[in-house]
Amino acid sequence: MIIWFISTAIDRGNPGLFSIASPFDPEVRLSLLWTPILGSLTGLAIVASLARTASEARRTVVTANEQLGLMLARREAELEKSYLTQRTLLQQQATLEERQRLVRDMHDGIGGQLLGLLVQAKRRDISPETIEIGLQQSMNDLRLIVDSMDSAEESINSTLRSFEHRIRGQVEAAGVAFAVAYDMPDDTPAPGPSTTLQVLRILQEGVTNALRHSQARTIRLCCIQDQSGAISLTIADDGSGIDNSAPKGRGLLNMQSRAAALGGTLNVSSDKGGTRIELVLPAHPGEQAKADI
Repeated sequence: MIIWFISTAIDRGNPGLFSIASPFDPEVRLSLLWTPILGSLTGLAIVASLARTASEARRTVVTANEQLGLMLARREAELEKSYLTQRTLLQQQATLEERQRLVRDMHDGIGGQLLGLLVQAKRRDISPETIEIGLQQSMNDLRLIVDSMDSAEESINSTLRSFEHRIRGQVEAAGVAFAVAYDMPDDTPAPGPSTTLQVLRILQEGVTNALRHSQARTIRLCCIQDQSGAISLTIADDGSGIDNSAPKGRGLLNMQSRAAALGGTLNVSSDKGGTRIELVLPAHPGEQAKADI
């Protein structure tokens, strides 16, 4: 455009300075503005200007997109961090609430049981065997509470292995073999302290009943998880079985009520070949347990 303006000024200011004829007809005179060279230069200048404008516009769009992408990435990172923080706080709050319930359960359950033993001991109307049984039950329940609190952030497999490690000595001391089988993913999370405590109490009661009444040679603990996420826990023995004509004992009734509170079912089958107690928990047992507390 600068060349075009300079040529216009020269052509208009001194028309005779350049004498240009058409290359096709010498009789046809051309002004400087209409020469092929100037026209080509003018066209190239216009094309170059348009190309530069388009390049600048494209560069502006690319830069804006990059800045927008960085802003979105930072915002997503902030949202993800905020979500993780909120989820951690909710998990900690839920764990704290469950532990508070466990503390109340410890106070009302173990505390009440020990207080009853103390009152009976002061009246001297209780036998040493009854005191021993009551203290053993209190110690077992206390251990279950500690196990459920310690395994709040662990997997179900880890919780069951802790239970196995603790109960194995008691079973083998009675001259009974103890076998275990786990068929579920190692990363299956535990349902929380409160639900875990109820599950461990059911397992403890099942093992204790087998040791006291079944005359079994072997007790088996099995745990499997189906495709829907439901968990099946089984205590089985090869003892003499349960007399179906006899009324249900308090221990079995407690196990059934605890299973119902978890939203699960307790299936008991027994014959001369032994007894099998199966606890079936839904995919999310903790939700039902919290609703019932």
